[in-house]
Amino acid sequence: MVRPGKRFANILRPVRAAAIAVLVLLGLPYQIVPFYAVGQPVSTVMLWRQLRGARMQRTYVPLSRISPALALAVIVAEDGRFCSHHGVDFAEIRDALADADDLEDVRGGSTITQQVAKNLFLWPGRSWLRKALELPLALWIDLVLSKRRILEIYLNIAEWGPSGEFGVEAGSRYAFGKPARELSPTQAALLAAVLPNPLARNAHSPGPGLRRLAGLYVGRSAQAPDAAACVRATPLALRQAILYKAAFIPTSRISGARFPWLCRKEKPRRRAAACAVRPTRSSARPMSRTRIPANCAVRTTST
Repeated sequence: MVRPGKRFANILRPVRAAAIAVLVLLGLPYQIVPFYAVGQPVSTVMLWRQLRGARMQRTYVPLSRISPALALAVIVAEDGRFCSHHGVDFAEIRDALADADDLEDVRGGSTITQQVAKNLFLWPGRSWLRKALELPLALWIDLVLSKRRILEIYLNIAEWGPSGEFGVEAGSRYAFGKPARELSPTQAALLAAVLPNPLARNAHSPGPGLRRLAGLYVGRSAQAPDAAACVRATPLALRQAILYKAAFIPTSRISGARFPWLCRKEKPRRRAAACAVRPTRSSARPMSRTRIPANCAVRTTST
């Protein structure tokens, strides 16, 4: 005869195993996200299309090879506070809840980061369960990845056409027959207007409604050019590379006049005074390396 306690333990064992499996499955995306700082991620929709043998076309391109007009148009169209929130725009969610008559009518409020979380790890469609999983994952993605990287991933995994065109490069070539880096502001706005429903909206042959929406995005982009400030290419990487290699470059060739961003600081007056100082030679023993202090006030070279 089986004891009641042993019977309960036999029932509890598979429940415990299932709970552990669920926790591992839920934690897997959080472990994968840091690896997406590099590489070419694919979305769950892209994987599903490949498994079904459906047409799927994508050419991954870095953000540096995408028209800045498109990055700005997508931000003003999809997530105007992309550069200021931390993955979830709680103000937008509050407004969406206030505008809805009941919970079933809640629409909008998803940020670009949330859409990246959904496309990479979750499933399409409206679901409160998916939204509950999506919010903390979006906060984690924003914490781990840069804004520039998040937008690059989004532009390369979003669906841009009716026939399996994924990524902005495939969408641009389908709609306009040109690469994404050559898009004009109007063409960029048309592509941004397609994003909510690429199966019903076609930038290749836009209707009056789509053209009006694109015109609205062009106007917003002109009024808020700083909406994409956090994803613009900055000289930081080049600055670090030059400072790293400064030991092999004469300081007379790395001057504040030729490379003013090497001396960029938070206080312009101090920067102007510091970078106005000419390189000086040290009277100390010869050095094998050229040193450039961070404040640009004094530059020392080997004699």
